[in-house]
Amino acid sequence: MSKKRELQKVRTEINEHTIEIFRLIAKRFELGLEAGDLKNSLGLPIIDIERERKLEKIIKKESKIIGMDEKTAKQFLRLLIKHTRNKEIENIRINTIESQMKKNRRISIVGGTGRMGKWFTLYFKNMGYEVEIIAKNKRKVARIAKYFRVDYTTSIDDNINKSDIILVSVPMKATTSTISEVLEHVKKDKIILEISSLKNDIEKEINKKFKKQKDNIISIHPLFGPGLDINSKQQIILIKSNKTNKQKRIVTQLFPKSDITIISAKDHDKSMAYILSLTHFINILFLSMLKKQNNIDYFSTTFKIQYNLANAILNDRTELLADIQILNKDFNKVLDNFIKDSKEFQKIINKKQDKELVKNIDLIKNNYKNLKSFKESYELIYDIL
Repeated sequence: MSKKRELQKVRTEINEHTIEIFRLIAKRFELGLEAGDLKNSLGLPIIDIERERKLEKIIKKESKIIGMDEKTAKQFLRLLIKHTRNKEIENIRINTIESQMKKNRRISIVGGTGRMGKWFTLYFKNMGYEVEIIAKNKRKVARIAKYFRVDYTTSIDDNINKSDIILVSVPMKATTSTISEVLEHVKKDKIILEISSLKNDIEKEINKKFKKQKDNIISIHPLFGPGLDINSKQQIILIKSNKTNKQKRIVTQLFPKSDITIISAKDHDKSMAYILSLTHFINILFLSMLKKQNNIDYFSTTFKIQYNLANAILNDRTELLADIQILNKDFNKVLDNFIKDSKEFQKIINKKQDKELVKNIDLIKNNYKNLKSFKESYELIYDIL
């Protein structure tokens, strides 16, 4: 057999195996949809990290047996899992849209011209809801409503009762006054959803001013920004209330592809002092320090990620960045401890105490080194890049 014919034979065999692989992938997607429907009916989250880890271990073992590069096998598996997830999520979205269209649900978004307001406008329109956006700036709200092809109005009035849900997406300082204005017009059966980044003071205001209506006010904190793809999975915090179970069901219906964490307003703000306030503080100061270094023509991988992260944070509204640090009372203590630790490290570095510095770094490392996230972090950085 000539070399050309031999090559053609091999290529034919490659084609056959490739087609077989794609048929198996299609079957896997089909089974994924079936699993997704079952999980949804059982009230289970779409993403099961423990299940994915077990599958990773199986593939790792199998890759050694068949002589396949472990990293390549892991990348293939991640790709399969990602696309299976997306198909499951899209299937739930379609089912939810069909359900909402039958119910003819409508939502009003107060503050629909802000970055998050626009995200929710697109999201709920895509989920099959009738959407109305409410904002005072007539020119701006009319332009945005035209772009999204939704209704709009410039004031809160009795017409808001046409909607089943009212989502309040305004600056934190304006949240309670906006809720108060909404409550002057809405009927008792309407759901009010507020999405502020801090909860403790808002909860106190709700309990004080809106006692009779507080069960219809749902406090959530979407742990994502307006850059998130509307088809992606969402992380959402739901604040505990007297009607937590009922409210969780409502939030799950509104965001069927979300992971929902339930905590108290007090615990929420304590966590946000680290998750948001401290993270923003460090990154803002990082960029502030770089002003002193005019020319940076080269950079390490770590620097590149840190630099991009810091700039991404500054993409947020300046007032929001300030409010997250100033309005969170728990951040004062966190900031004191951060500055105290910084000064301790500064002393060690200034005195050239290398052994002491190594000891301190190792103490920190020991808190995290056994975590799976710690072990995967280095590889994850290069995946991001």
